[in-house]
Amino acid sequence: MAQWGSTSSLESAGTTSSKDKWKQGARKTLLNWVSNALPDDSGIEIKDFGASWRDGVAFLAIIDAIKKNLVNIAEMKNATNKARLEVAFDVAETELGIPKILDPEDVDVPKPDEKSIMTYVAQFLHRLELFIFI
Repeated sequence: MAQWGSTSSLESAGTTSSKDKWKQGARKTLLNWVSNALPDDSGIEIKDFGASWRDGVAFLAIIDAIKKNLVNIAEMKNATNKARLEVAFDVAETELGIPKILDPEDVDVPKPDEKSIMTYVAQFLHRLELFIFI
């Protein structure tokens, strides 16, 4: 019986590896979507789901890409990170129906939680799909 247990462990290890590959694929796909959603002339470069989002500009740009003129990005560039993040999260919730699952204090840190930001950004993709298909 112990022998079967070790086979099961090997199968589990293979499944974990597959899950890791899927997560990496989802992460890369979402990063590609963000990069393609941002205007070429935005000057915003998204490399990850951590520090790239810390100043709030990327969130504002994604909102603007989904629905124009909800935010004034040029005006917000002089604001603090916290102020940009607050505006982005408030506008996303009130105008796009995206629940506020992050607080500015969670994102404006040296090493923001990538999974939380990924989860939040994925909501923008889903919202965009609704705007396209309605």
